[in-house]
Amino acid sequence: MLQTWQGLGQPAVEKRELHQIQQALVATFGPAALESPAAIARVLAGEGAQLRHPEVIEFDAEWREAQINREEEKFAALPKTAAREPLTLSQAEALIRSFEALRRQFEEAEDRPAISRLTEQAIEARDFAQSAARNPENGKDLRALQKEICEWFRIWIQTPNLFADWIELRKSSPNFRKSFSEPK
Repeated sequence: MLQTWQGLGQPAVEKRELHQIQQALVATFGPAALESPAAIARVLAGEGAQLRHPEVIEFDAEWREAQINREEEKFAALPKTAAREPLTLSQAEALIRSFEALRRQFEEAEDRPAISRLTEQAIEARDFAQSAARNPENGKDLRALQKEICEWFRIWIQTPNLFADWIELRKSSPNFRKSFSEPK
């Protein structure tokens, strides 16, 4: 950070300088070294740099919004299911298969934060199914269905690589066919 700023002639710090420093960080140390404009500004201020506060704050807000949008785009491929509505078996399977496709992309990209966020979403879906399975206001069939779906999410969360094989075995089991012979 300091070398880049000094190489620029130690100008007053505004958007252009912060952007150049970000680019230098990524070019030198890789994408994981990217720092927010505010973090860079703090370091430079500690070294006596004059900050153009309105520009620094505006650029930091723009940068953070762009970061949030990029993170959201990673999850755009997930099926849109009705919020807080119990899933059907086919919806749950489609959602888990989408989770798995994304997990593989994130694994390949070594994007650990995205994998963690994806797992959190699966845990939330599992917890919702578990809650619906325990809700005495739901009918017996719906509770059984949600208990099954809860188990599907549990298996994927614990062993995502095995889920595709496991689900095929599960759906072909006599117990499953007896319990869920009709689409639910």
